[in-house]
Amino acid sequence: MRHRLGLTDTAFLVMGGIVGSGIFMNPHVVAVAAPSTAAILGAWTLGGAVALAAGFIWAELAARCPGVGGQYVYLKEGFHPWVGFIYGWSNLIVTQTGGMAAVAMTFARYAHTIAPPPWPESVTAIVALVVLTIVNLAGPVFVLRTREVAGLSSADVARGFVLSDGVFGLSALKSRIDGLDGKADARLQIEMYGGIADQFRRATRWFLANEALDAPIAQTVLRYRASLEALQESRALNEGDAAQIQALAQQVPEDLARDWVMMRRLDQDLDVALLARETGKPPGEVASLYAALGGAIGLDRLRLLAEQYVPSEHWDRLALRRLMDGLSRSQRTIATRLLSGGTGVEAWITAQGPALERTRDFLQTLEASGDLSVAKLMLASSQIQNLG
Repeated sequence: MRHRLGLTDTAFLVMGGIVGSGIFMNPHVVAVAAPSTAAILGAWTLGGAVALAAGFIWAELAARCPGVGGQYVYLKEGFHPWVGFIYGWSNLIVTQTGGMAAVAMTFARYAHTIAPPPWPESVTAIVALVVLTIVNLAGPVFVLRTREVAGLSSADVARGFVLSDGVFGLSALKSRIDGLDGKADARLQIEMYGGIADQFRRATRWFLANEALDAPIAQTVLRYRASLEALQESRALNEGDAAQIQALAQQVPEDLARDWVMMRRLDQDLDVALLARETGKPPGEVASLYAALGGAIGLDRLRLLAEQYVPSEHWDRLALRRLMDGLSRSQRTIATRLLSGGTGVEAWITAQGPALERTRDFLQTLEASGDLSVAKLMLASSQIQNLG
């Protein structure tokens, strides 16, 4: 990674980490406990001296132990690996979570003082944590962009985000990528983080489009997670996936490489799980028909082409996302008819005749041209939607 943080950036980061929201609460606590004005000023002076000394110590430690990991590395190298291990887990489970909860409650307390809403402070604190989690995992404009595509409220988008995280376990996957600090190339980590953000965007749009907005979150997560786990166990790797996993496993643990590569395949599993529930057919049967249908029409190739095409205009990107969602709906619609009528894919191909041949020829021409545009992809999508 290129070093982009200068002295000013670093100074403000450190100041923000030290001061934080505690400045709004701590002076009152000190003033109540101290017997006089001199004692209050003395306490703050002593605290500042301790903080300054700690800063010098930390700077020296960073110079002597330049490895990634901060306090974990200092404790591990200075005392024992177990000390660093215990610190890491206590930091994750107690220190960081407790600090985030305290900051969120402080924010909620002041927000309710300025403009009291009709709900308790705890709800505001939870909403603040959810919003910041979305920003950290999916990007600062995730909610806005998803609202533009789905036409729903920010609360609905947040709900879709929670469903995506619960079903796919994306936060846990991100934590495993975090563990690659100092072990894998930083550019690879950034690429993997980007894949998680993209998955959040795709999955959130899917849930907003296909699940009732008032469906219980916990039950929905459990239902889809069970379906996806069953489909994953029965899925055989194709050559492309196996090669990608093998290449990625040269730099990261093999189980992480597999989970990250197969994460993208789970999008279609959501369609399969929904079709199985709606038609009452076994998930394995639905998955086989759905995959065969996508290959027969050429949808898989069209999706790959669309993923490789990144329009420069914002509105073209929105239109492309709508188009991709429409392709999935078209495939589900045709699959539903075949499953309900007991028709196989081969019989359906024969019945479509010239219409399917025209669609395939158009897709082949589009792929061979190498010159993509939203208009051309829209024409391809409309031909697929016209198939009966």
